[in-house]
Amino acid sequence: MADRFKRCTKIGYRTERDARVALVEAIIAKNRGRNQRKERRVYECPICHRWHLTSQPLPPPSPPA
Repeated sequence: MADRFKRCTKIGYRTERDARVALVEAIIAKNRGRNQRKERRVYECPICHRWHLTSQPLPPPSPPA
């Protein structure tokens, strides 16, 4: 299936800034005991080209060639 026909099922933010604001809000809610989610960072989705939140750490850097 071509990427242009794939749909992402996650919440997508139009800009990196919007995603970062949502990340800060999620962290504040977690610290106040209103949220159990553990979002750590934002990333641009290669499928829908929007920004998402994830609890996954950054992948390790690739070794030099």
